[in-house]
Amino acid sequence: MTKGRTYGTIAALWCGCAALAMLTGVAGARADELQINQQALDARIDQLAATGQNAGTSRPFSIDQNKVAEQPVVAGSFPRSILIPGTDTSIKVYGQVTEILDYWLSGGNPNTSPQSTTVGDNGQLQAVPLNAGGGNAEDVNKARSNGIYWETPKESKIGFETRTPTPLGEARTVIEFDWAGSNGAVPGGSGPTAIADNLVPRLRYAYGTLGGLLAGQATSNFSDPDANAETIDFGGNVGEPGKVRVPQIRWTMPTYWGSSFSVSAETAETQLATAAGIEASDAGSPVTSPNIAKGTAPTFTAALYFPEPWGHLDFSTVLLPGIDLTDGHFDKQFIGYGGHVGASYRPGWFGWARDTFSAHFTAGEAIGTYLNSSSNFQVSTNYETGLAPGSINTKPTDNMGAMLGYQHWWTHNLRSNINGGFQSQYNIPIAFVGKKQAGSINKELMSAHANIIWNPVSFVDVGFEYTWGQRTVLDNRTGTQNVFIGKFGFRF
Repeated sequence: MTKGRTYGTIAALWCGCAALAMLTGVAGARADELQINQQALDARIDQLAATGQNAGTSRPFSIDQNKVAEQPVVAGSFPRSILIPGTDTSIKVYGQVTEILDYWLSGGNPNTSPQSTTVGDNGQLQAVPLNAGGGNAEDVNKARSNGIYWETPKESKIGFETRTPTPLGEARTVIEFDWAGSNGAVPGGSGPTAIADNLVPRLRYAYGTLGGLLAGQATSNFSDPDANAETIDFGGNVGEPGKVRVPQIRWTMPTYWGSSFSVSAETAETQLATAAGIEASDAGSPVTSPNIAKGTAPTFTAALYFPEPWGHLDFSTVLLPGIDLTDGHFDKQFIGYGGHVGASYRPGWFGWARDTFSAHFTAGEAIGTYLNSSSNFQVSTNYETGLAPGSINTKPTDNMGAMLGYQHWWTHNLRSNINGGFQSQYNIPIAFVGKKQAGSINKELMSAHANIIWNPVSFVDVGFEYTWGQRTVLDNRTGTQNVFIGKFGFRF
């Protein structure tokens, strides 16, 4: 499909949304309920609220088991929560049952195990079969990539949140799972849906906060979920900052003009591109022997967030001081660094108070997956086992990405999103990684989404989306995907 036809498809879908809005008579949803659990939790804002709690609000208590059993269920301290009898702790159970349907017009993988609904970033986009020209095997892969269908509930999730008043401010915990943790060996290897789709739980979030302190697995402080475009595609757009979820320790404090300032120390990972493939410090199976990638220090981030009536602004930076390459004889260290600006803006034009523009821009050197793409890496090298240290060359990789999105509300319970993004990693010498890797390492990724989402009732989403994506590898060959996605989501 040509780019012209791609843009024509997006335009046609957008026009169809307008027609559907005029024909759809629906009742029900409050706008502020529609975004519940749609994006990653914004821990910065929650922490800021916690920091403002008055000290000394907790009350001493002793537990009488007989009286506890007799106590009625009462409302908790935050929306949709209940108070655990005999304690000061409020708890909320939340989640979503989601069924996703994918149909690849082109660019799919007919033999994915297990099936994946991640179409864009960190999904099939990063491995779209390349156009003809790479030999018989690639030509076969390209021909087999058309007309692929599957569906799965693996995006369904369940979470638990607690809040407890303390003399130091409110203590909060969040733990959340989905069922996207399966791999090619668990369950069933090559045929996990032959008899039963035995999906495996995956930990998404597990963190606690006390006042301004956060510790655990949460959205990276470098990220800005409030500026992410809304997509049905689980992978979303390229060009957004990462990481989506990462172990960390973070501190947040209120600053001037209603803003918040936060710093974090996040787990380290070193990613390399070699002639044998891409490897990382947390990889169990190295592509070189030994695996020369090593993380020696935490990754540090800082962010300044401004919430405004018209939207928000977010400025963040990242410093990676622990990028290390060593085999005991050869040793090389790098420091990665980068910056990000994110924003959302509600123009309020034509009386459309909820319409929103959103944008990201990220750039840096050797930031790897902090430009959110799992195929990114920090350093390229010609390292081979036995090569003299003086003959080993290395070069940090430069990264740049951007995303732009627009959300329009046709009615109070019918909305559409159109958005797109790109990311590029460059300064990668082909002489370092070799001809074979030049035909597989991604140099540039682009994606675009157009969708319509209807809420027949406030807690149900029914959506349809068209997704386009393109990858370009180091030798400048490209691969393109065109996908239709359907969604049925039931929140609780």
